[in-house]
Amino acid sequence: NAVLIGVILMLGLSLFRVNVIVAMTISALVAGLTAGLGLEKTLNAFNDGLSGGAEIALSYAMLGAFAVAISKSGLTLILANKLLGLVNSKNKDSASYLSMLILAVIMCCAIASQNLVPVHIAFIPILIPPLIVIFNKLKIVFVKEGELIVRQGEEGDSWYYLRRGAAEVLQTGFSGNFRVAKLGTGDCFGEEALLGGSPRNACVRMLSKGILMKLNKDDFVQLLMQQLVEEFSWGQLNQWLQPLYWIDVRTEDEYKHQRLAGAFNLPLKILRLKAQLLDRNKAYIVYCDSGRRSGVAGYLLRQLGFQVVVLAGGLRHLPAEIKLEQLEPLG
Repeated sequence: NAVLIGVILMLGLSLFRVNVIVAMTISALVAGLTAGLGLEKTLNAFNDGLSGGAEIALSYAMLGAFAVAISKSGLTLILANKLLGLVNSKNKDSASYLSMLILAVIMCCAIASQNLVPVHIAFIPILIPPLIVIFNKLKIVFVKEGELIVRQGEEGDSWYYLRRGAAEVLQTGFSGNFRVAKLGTGDCFGEEALLGGSPRNACVRMLSKGILMKLNKDDFVQLLMQQLVEEFSWGQLNQWLQPLYWIDVRTEDEYKHQRLAGAFNLPLKILRLKAQLLDRNKAYIVYCDSGRRSGVAGYLLRQLGFQVVVLAGGLRHLPAEIKLEQLEPLG
């Protein structure tokens, strides 16, 4: 079937990122010659088809241009921030509702585009604005069983999403390596070193072959961290209608030196391991000295499904009238 051959050829060329006009022309010529039309009749049929569809093509081009203009106007970023704000809502079910809503809207648009309302493909960046930007930055990495993805002590330059497979988090101590956590499909790792400005505090080794999605440091901070971590200053804390429980993510020595009254210590280094001790029905506020470590902690706890906000600026930006508890001096 000459038509089938032409369609398959055009799909193959498209997958290899050949220009759409070139792919369409080559496919049409091959299909025509396969059908026995000859070169002249094939070119005539191709030209007749182009001229007959010129009005439709122009309509789609204008619609696409309009969609691109909207996407460049900044409206998509506003929509993205609004949607991510709903994810950050105090209502723990909001993220699930939002996911179902986005899926329902995309499904409706896909169905309506073939029956009721023509939805041009150029409007996809408007329908799912947060995903398009992130997916353009992500790199796919295929990994083998036993492969070491990150090493303890090295500088962090990437964030990873485990798309498929299983991995283990290992830390090196005086008695050798010990497992801190086990990761599965859908888990993320690598953010502590990126945001804390410190070396990797653990190794991550694959327990099976798998697929990773990799995002570099700058893109991670811009696209994920700043959107998913909610910061509140001391004066804004009264906006919360439910009690907030304080978590100090500094080291044990720093915590012993001084702390906020009522806070309990959960150092960032062991946060992922000890997060199981927290109550998912409570809302938490995390702090450190400057806000950097608490930003990482807030991101981690948010990813684990906890309701959490970060004290903006940390202890250094507390009002002068707030007194810290003094326990015992360092050293």
